[in-house]
Amino acid sequence: MLRLLMLVLMLIPLTVVEADSPSSYPFQRFDQALKQSAVSGKPLFVYFGRYGCGYCEKTNKEAFSDPVVRRTYTEHYELAYVDAESGRRLRLPSGERITERELGARYKAFVTPVFSYMTPDGKLLERLVGVQDKQGLLEADGKIQHALACISHTPPTAAAQWHALSGVRSVGVLDIVPAMPARPSVANASHDAPLSRLATKGREKCRLGKASAR
Repeated sequence: MLRLLMLVLMLIPLTVVEADSPSSYPFQRFDQALKQSAVSGKPLFVYFGRYGCGYCEKTNKEAFSDPVVRRTYTEHYELAYVDAESGRRLRLPSGERITERELGARYKAFVTPVFSYMTPDGKLLERLVGVQDKQGLLEADGKIQHALACISHTPPTAAAQWHALSGVRSVGVLDIVPAMPARPSVANASHDAPLSRLATKGREKCRLGKASAR
C-alpha cells in the first residue's frame, strides 16, 4: 500500500493539468492556429490563461459567454488558447519546440489572463491584461479591424494588409495592466500607444483617399 502511494505521488508532477478555454469557441493550440492563420489571412487572437485562474473564469462568464463577442471573434480571428503554466510542447513554424509555459514567458504573460492580438507570423499588435467585459473585447476588435482595413484599403482579412502592416514602424504592443479586477479600457489608451498611432495613420490615409476620389 505504501509503495502504491509513493508511486502515485511520484506521478503527480508529471501530469499536465490544463486550464479551460471558453466553451463554444474554436480555440486551437498556438502552433495549429499559426498554420491556420497563414492560410486564412486572419489575425490571431491568443488567450493566455492558466489552471485555477479566477480572473480567467470571470472573463469567460462575463464576456466570452456573450453571443456577439462569440460571433465577432470567431469570424475575425484564428483563436489560440495557451495555458501559461503548462508543459505541453508546441512546434513553431521555424521548427523550434517550446512549451506553452515558455511561450507565455516569451510574450510576457506573467499574470493571467492576457489577450494578445497578433499578425499571422506571430508579431504582437495589441495586448490586454486582466479581466475583460463584453464592451472591452468589442472595442479592442473594432480598433484593430478599423486600423488594418484603413491601412491597406482592403477588407480586414485580405492577405495584402499584412504587407502594408509590416511597413509601419509604429506597430507594437499596447500594454495596459490595470489593478485587478478592473477592466483595462482600450478607449482610454494614450494616443502615444502604438496601435493608437497606427489607427490615426490609417484614418488619415482613409481620409486622404476619400478626398482624392471626390
